[in-house]
Amino acid sequence: MSRKSKKKQRLKKQAPPPEQMLLDFLPADWHSAQTLCFQSNLYPLTTALMKRVTETDQVDCFSFDKTIAQRIGHKCSLLQEEQEGAPAFNTICDSELPANDYEAVLLPLSEQFSDELARELTLSAAYALQTGGTLTIASSRTKDYEYHKF
Repeated sequence: MSRKSKKKQRLKKQAPPPEQMLLDFLPADWHSAQTLCFQSNLYPLTTALMKRVTETDQVDCFSFDKTIAQRIGHKCSLLQEEQEGAPAFNTICDSELPANDYEAVLLPLSEQFSDELARELTLSAAYALQTGGTLTIASSRTKDYEYHKF
């Protein structure tokens, strides 16, 4: 294995998952009246956000995987029972992102996604926003030229 390849692998291992990059990027006092979180794994992005927003806010968790959506829904239910003033939440499992008017959409893009899927998710997330809404993307994708043209 070449020296460059070894260095790339070390850097990949050191990079936090995109969900953690999103949480680190958002200020501690960040909140949104209606937020859509995309989740492709069980990383605690939605539950971490529920701890940051107010009880009048709405957090929707979207996943393509029914099992992941159910587990996150269960964790959010437990958090609502434990935490006083927890926000309302929905878990959505579908083949496409919902086309609601969200104030904020959080989109962690994993390296495992194909280039086409990453682009499709980004466009769908942009369509899910209300006018003036904020799309926040965390991604370590550096090779997809088409994606960077957005």
